[in-house]
Amino acid sequence: MLNTTNNFSIDNRLTGVLLVLVFMALVSGCSSTSTQKNVESNNTNTPHQVLAAKPMGATPDIVSLRLDTKLNIQFDWWKILQSPQLNTLIDQLFDANPAVENAQSVLLKLQQNDMVREGYFYSSVSVNDRVSDQGRHLIVQDNPKTDEAKFIGEAYYDFHAWQLSVGYVPEMLRSNQKIALTKAEINVQNLQVEAVFRTLAGNFIACVIQDASLRTQMSAVRKIVAIEQNYLTTVRKRIKAGQAMPEEEATREQAVEFAIQALQRLKDQFEQIRGVERLLLNVSEDRDLPESIGLAVLKLQENLPLELPASIIEQRPDVRAAMLEMLPANTKYQTTADFALKNVESTLIAIHNDGISLKAEEASQSENMELSDSMRKQYKANLAGYQDVLMAEEGFQFATLRVAQARAKQLGNAAMLYHALGGNWWALNDAVNLEIDSKLNHNMLGH
Repeated sequence: MLNTTNNFSIDNRLTGVLLVLVFMALVSGCSSTSTQKNVESNNTNTPHQVLAAKPMGATPDIVSLRLDTKLNIQFDWWKILQSPQLNTLIDQLFDANPAVENAQSVLLKLQQNDMVREGYFYSSVSVNDRVSDQGRHLIVQDNPKTDEAKFIGEAYYDFHAWQLSVGYVPEMLRSNQKIALTKAEINVQNLQVEAVFRTLAGNFIACVIQDASLRTQMSAVRKIVAIEQNYLTTVRKRIKAGQAMPEEEATREQAVEFAIQALQRLKDQFEQIRGVERLLLNVSEDRDLPESIGLAVLKLQENLPLELPASIIEQRPDVRAAMLEMLPANTKYQTTADFALKNVESTLIAIHNDGISLKAEEASQSENMELSDSMRKQYKANLAGYQDVLMAEEGFQFATLRVAQARAKQLGNAAMLYHALGGNWWALNDAVNLEIDSKLNHNMLGH
């Protein structure tokens, strides 16, 4: 069992154990209702016909399937975010990259983008909470730098967030371009196509999440700039009236400057992410990008699981490719499975921490909202000063900023979990197995 609190050996992790926690919540309403066909495979299929192989043990033979991403939740996991607009954007993404060669080319270009290499969901603006003469104010954090390449060679399968990276083992997905291919080589080629488009979708969803988060953050910081400027005006009036010391003006001027710098950093970061979206959607500078999605629109159906069966990694394209070797002592499978398990384990730990952080930030936001409302009422009743109202409102905007950052990390790491798992949700129970096999046999018979 993979969990966020206990260490475990590879041998134990590879045993097929039952799911304990809330895994079923992730796939509620996601029964296998799509139409699937047995088809000839090649590596130029469009993503709407992306190929996926059922994992070992599901049927006596691995059968190559063409998967309709518009209908089948096994591939289009992003539908759990419950956004029709996101589903439409993914369709546009796949239409903009109609074959695997297009997707590979775009992913190679992504590898050269500094923001992508440094990682999605990095918070470039934070709040200084240290008690000082200056009080609380925004601070701009330097961009993270790394001397180590996060992407190596023609590895099209990585998804890198700040301090967390997942992906598939490229050695297991090398595609043989010979004219005559064995059945195993065809299956590996199919798995390569699947892995490429999964990675393309994962990176795009990361952009959508960061885009939404940055819009929310910019809105909060614009309000903070206005509050600080308003506060500075009131301080200057109080100084003229002999009710405040001149030093207070310098403090408030610095706070205004910090807020303006923070807003500019967010704008720069936003333009960077929009540039990546243009690359992914193949939208030139002279054309408008599709409308952004609001952060509040992207919702997970339920809490993500903190424990999963170790056997679930058998859904991943690289693990399924390793299974095809069928050697008595399959060291490649063991190595690939070990890498996959570490991917999933690190992501589950991150999600566990995300949940704690987000809950704390949302509680702080609620408290600050109540305080802001209370101060407005007291001000109207002549029980509080205008500056008290401004500071309470600023506290609420600080909290809103942090919630947007925490929410983006939670959504982003959830996307990374699906990427690390491969996105498929095969064989949750015998009933689902029977339904899948029934539909598969029905379609293969040509009915």
